[in-house]
Amino acid sequence: MNERARVATAIRDDLDRVVPDVVATIREQIPAYRTLSPAQVEEVSAIAGWATSRILELWVAGGDLAPADVQRFRGIGAARALDGRPLPVILRAYRVAGTRITDLVAEVGGERLSVDDALALARLWMASIDTLSVGLCQLWFLSLVTALGDVAAAAHGNAIRCEGLGYLSGYAFATAAAALVGQNLGAHRPRAAAHAIWVSLGLGCVVMSVMGVLFFVFAPDMLRFFSPYAHQAPIVEAGVPILRLVAFAMPRLASIIVLTGALRGAGDTRMPILITWIGFLAIRMPLAYLLTRSVVDLGSLGTVPGWNLGLIGAWIAMFVDLLVRGCLFFGRFFSGRWKTVKV
Repeated sequence: MNERARVATAIRDDLDRVVPDVVATIREQIPAYRTLSPAQVEEVSAIAGWATSRILELWVAGGDLAPADVQRFRGIGAARALDGRPLPVILRAYRVAGTRITDLVAEVGGERLSVDDALALARLWMASIDTLSVGLCQLWFLSLVTALGDVAAAAHGNAIRCEGLGYLSGYAFATAAAALVGQNLGAHRPRAAAHAIWVSLGLGCVVMSVMGVLFFVFAPDMLRFFSPYAHQAPIVEAGVPILRLVAFAMPRLASIIVLTGALRGAGDTRMPILITWIGFLAIRMPLAYLLTRSVVDLGSLGTVPGWNLGLIGAWIAMFVDLLVRGCLFFGRFFSGRWKTVKV
């Protein structure tokens, strides 16, 4: 049994003490968590226990978040936001929990753990926070779409289900890129790491572009699978243009997914989070409000006229967000700074 496994086993065997310690630290540092009901505290404890066990399991295996982990973290973030906790508060809670678990790992492992061990654990926690933030932002975006009416909400949900088919291949290539980049940089072969990224990115773009072609050509048939009845025809009609729109974003979406994995594999965990926040908070959400509303209320600044495009306006905002984020990820990759990141 290697040192990571010994440390992880010791902490998992002591979860009955570790989890209350982590929750107490969160409540001590974040006032919003001090007012939670007993049921909510129990829920936070359950999440802390699962997240700790799963992150340590991946740390021992030297792996990255699997698609199922990504979906669960996003679901956790969305559910917590429904409780009324603001996005910064939830993200801070995860950061506090990650810091406390890292401290416990250091206490148990001591000098027997290497810098690479610490780096790997930090990557996983940063990846989970990035994934959580995406879930929270997507919930915010969904709330805006839901306000457009039942037909728009149903069409949006069906189009997202179809789009999800393209994500699966992208995450597979992202996982491969993360592993190959980490191995090659660890062996001081930056050119081989860059080559691995290009190969993963190329394959990911090809596969997801093929999915985009299928979305464009078979959009009506795919959407009728989810809404097969005659009275659901308006849902299909509303969904066809948005699914065809996102078809053109699939290559850029592939670059976002694959390059996110590659940068995490290189230890460049902060930049994907920053780019994600820029895309959602500075581009997608402001543009979505402008394109879907007839009037946008800016509070004390007054109001501005909107374009009132409805559902297609929301997806145009998402499309622009994906284009910009794809460019930012490419910029980070071409800069080469990920090759020399120190955490």
